[in-house]
Amino acid sequence: MRIWNLPCGELDDAHLLGEHGELHGLWAALTQGKRAWANHPETRRFRGRLGALYRRHEEQVAEMARRGWAGHRSPPDAALVGADAWEWPPVCAAEIERDRRDLAARAPEKTRRRSAV
Repeated sequence: MRIWNLPCGELDDAHLLGEHGELHGLWAALTQGKRAWANHPETRRFRGRLGALYRRHEEQVAEMARRGWAGHRSPPDAALVGADAWEWPPVCAAEIERDRRDLAARAPEKTRRRSAV
C-alpha cells in the first residue's frame, strides 16, 4: 500500500489506478476498523487525516477524468471526515524526490504519465 507524495498528474496510468485502489483500502482501514491494515505505515501516516485522504481521492478522480476515463462510482463518504485534518502529513523535500526516483524506476518508459491533450 502506498500513497505517493506527488501530484496525481505525475503518476503513470498504472500507479494512478493502483494508488486509487489502495486509497480505498486505506479509507476502509481507517473508517471501518479493518484490522489487516491497522499497523501498516500508510495507515499510521494518515490516521487523523481523513480530510487529506478525501482530498487526494478527489485529485485522483479529476486526473482520471482528465485522461479520459469515465464512470468512477466509489466516492468515500465525506461525512466520515468529521474533525480529522485536511492537511497532508508532513513530508520533506527529500521524501518527495525519493518518490520521484522510485516512480521513475518502477514505471517503464511506455507507461509513464500521459501528457495533457
